[in-house]
Amino acid sequence: LWKAADSDHEAMVICEEINRLQNQGVLLHDMAILYRSNTQVPVIEDQLRIYRLPYKIVGGQKLFDKKEIKDIIAYLALIHNSSNEIALRRILNVPNRGIGMTSLEQMLEMAKVKNQTLFKTISTVEDHEHKKAPVFQSFSQIIFDYKKKFKTGSLHVVIKELIDEIKYDDYLVKTYDGIEKILKIKRNDINYFIDSARRFEESFPEESSLGSFLEKMMLTDNSDSNEDSDASELTLMTFHSSKGLEFNTVFMVGVEEELLPHKKTIQMGDDIEEECRLAYVGLTRAQKRLYMTYTSQRKIHNKEIPRFPSRFINTIDEDLYHFQDKTTFEGMSEEEEKNYKDNFFSNMMSLLDD
Repeated sequence: LWKAADSDHEAMVICEEINRLQNQGVLLHDMAILYRSNTQVPVIEDQLRIYRLPYKIVGGQKLFDKKEIKDIIAYLALIHNSSNEIALRRILNVPNRGIGMTSLEQMLEMAKVKNQTLFKTISTVEDHEHKKAPVFQSFSQIIFDYKKKFKTGSLHVVIKELIDEIKYDDYLVKTYDGIEKILKIKRNDINYFIDSARRFEESFPEESSLGSFLEKMMLTDNSDSNEDSDASELTLMTFHSSKGLEFNTVFMVGVEEELLPHKKTIQMGDDIEEECRLAYVGLTRAQKRLYMTYTSQRKIHNKEIPRFPSRFINTIDEDLYHFQDKTTFEGMSEEEEKNYKDNFFSNMMSLLDD
């Protein structure tokens, strides 16, 4: 049973332990991270990407694989490297600028004739060369402006400014008109992405450039690897989705009041026993090792809220688990403390060097 400072710290110490277990020969495929709510996932995903740990989400989609996030990343990729034609093609008409396939093909042909990149072509096209020239020029100016802004501004702040500049929220409203539930999810995903950039800045204050962010957060796809993909992916899933499955090693995250049992269950006075059964499902997914974690505080609606261990922990005999306060070196021998410090700092330095 681990106590962590907050959700960022919780995810970090889990990644550290996963690294340690890998070094002992445990495959990622044999490990799983279980959680009560999908809102817990983005912070975990961030750390997994920073630590270069491939993963899959059962019953869900990775944040960086979602259409809206791919759109924003394409803007960032083009701002970072204007020669990135794949990124340019993706967002040239996102949000809608009235640029269709015919205009794109004409620009591609012009680029070929002039022997220059597509972006160079659309950014220098004259009014007499194409009727959409003003639209191309306006789009190009955004890229030029933000190339400058990212050199001096805070990463997550400038990303938010960019999203506002291109009126991406208006685009979402038009796309999901009348479907409020989906619109809310899309907006939340974008906020998670901005938070991801903020956490990256906090983790790597000296390395928080746009290029560094794109490089470190773009986790390599397993399809490019010769390794067996099953053996090289960690599994993330909710307690509900884990029923009937077993893993060598299981991390149960957020074993705290208002997550397990869930806040809604507590507020509505519903049967807590059902939540207890859910906790039992999580406990019994582990074949060999089980880690339970809770935090001292957790960010909820942009506010740090104090957190407390789940009441279900009190039902487990203390002789059956080892408690460790990860915010201190409590419970560690001198050798364990030294190894932890050495491994932690060496791993962080290697991440900076990558």
